[in-house]
Amino acid sequence: MTRYGFLVLLVTVGPSYASSRPLAKLLLSARFLISHKAEKASTA
Repeated sequence: MTRYGFLVLLVTVGPSYASSRPLAKLLLSARFLISHKAEKASTA
């Protein structure tokens, strides 16, 4: 059920996500920031 829901979400959000470039860039930068913070926390 969860996997099916995820698939549906991917199919519905996919096209709109690809069409909106600014949102994609924002998400990418946010993910980079989060991963960078996590890296800092793990090394500290």
